[in-house]
Amino acid sequence: MLAPIRYYTATTLRASEFTELLGNGDARLRLRLADRDGHHGVLEARGDQIALAASREDDPLQSEIVFVATDSDAIEHDRDHTTLKLQTPLQQIYARPDLRINANVAPATHGETVEAILGSGDASQPDQQFTLSQAPLTYVSAATPSGRASTLELRVNDVLWREVPSLYGAPPDARVYATWQDDAAYTTVQFGDATEGARPPSGESNLRVKYRKGLGQAGNVAAGRLTTLLARPLGVSEVTNPVAASGGEDAETLAQARDNAPLTVLTLDRAVSVRDYADFARAFAGIDKAHALWIASGPGQGLFLTVAGVAGAAVPATVRNNLQQALRDYGDPLVPLRIENHRDARFHCRVALKIDATFIPETVSEEVRQALRDAFSFDQRRFGQGVSVDEVAAVAQAVPGVMAAHVLQLYRAGEAPGRQPRLFAALPVASPTASPQAAELLTLAEAPIELEALS
Repeated sequence: MLAPIRYYTATTLRASEFTELLGNGDARLRLRLADRDGHHGVLEARGDQIALAASREDDPLQSEIVFVATDSDAIEHDRDHTTLKLQTPLQQIYARPDLRINANVAPATHGETVEAILGSGDASQPDQQFTLSQAPLTYVSAATPSGRASTLELRVNDVLWREVPSLYGAPPDARVYATWQDDAAYTTVQFGDATEGARPPSGESNLRVKYRKGLGQAGNVAAGRLTTLLARPLGVSEVTNPVAASGGEDAETLAQARDNAPLTVLTLDRAVSVRDYADFARAFAGIDKAHALWIASGPGQGLFLTVAGVAGAAVPATVRNNLQQALRDYGDPLVPLRIENHRDARFHCRVALKIDATFIPETVSEEVRQALRDAFSFDQRRFGQGVSVDEVAAVAQAVPGVMAAHVLQLYRAGEAPGRQPRLFAALPVASPTASPQAAELLTLAEAPIELEALS
């Protein structure tokens, strides 16, 4: 007697849908899991074989920002309870006894406020320059061609002057100034010469500035780390950040400046072609890599832009919204545009090495591991770029002291260990029924690289 064949359709579940399936023996679940040590794997089980464990004191803090719906019945009260209806489903599963809802959440950006006297104006002197006393000057995300805006406010005799990219072509009476930074990150302010830009009027200590200092990835702190108020507003007793800070970016290195400088010349602050959209996004503050593709049909018809942040981090919604607005302003506002964070794909490899007897095996092995980390890091890979057995072997064999290298295993994270000749990274694909998925960036997993002796 032949047993009936059952077919299952894979679907992505929300947290609430997942909990409803627990205890259901007919539900087949396939879950991607990560343990406390960072090891990843896949679990396949029935719904009645899984139970939610109680929370522990050393569990990491989980939080997310959600918005209350705008429907008339979004907030309902009865004698004992208040019911809130949210705009979108929760992304996490929370233990109710430990759940805490903060309704007084406000956005905040990096930087410590500084107010100071910049100097004294002298109308007899052209091209006056003044340097801010503290560095680095804070920039925040904005819908500008560069993707950033300065926090510097400069007043001359209590009148606000405007910063411009260059004094070239400025009217003689324009209340404007230009800035630049030196190698030590100190910002210098320059006024005009009454031919291009106005000179500041003479006065004693009549130039005042207000700005914020501090920037970079150091500000990307984990949830719950911001607890100290430098200035305490009336009625505020304590503060904390419910979600991790993101979007902080260090100043450009020389190598990054060499890569990014041509992008601004290629676009000239305009986005026309598909490549222009990718170049514009790459030069945008807070975005490290970008891939643009025209989708000709289906629900995703239009220009699809995949972006990645610094070191592969997700680009915050604020930065993506500013980029979208900038591309509307400096591109074609009628072109359908969708911007999505990239899909982070990882792979594992296991390599057998034959090491020259005159070299120290441990040293060579460590150099091979580092070479593989460098070659298949975020900085070195492109969207949609695959990985082959030959490429991994070539990187390992190029290390001094390695006489031969043989790749024993090559497989994507979350799949069963095996030796795949080539791993592919997906790019957005048009579909008549579904929206396209973002491009993948395939890099080496953080798990230890397995090396062994080649016999």
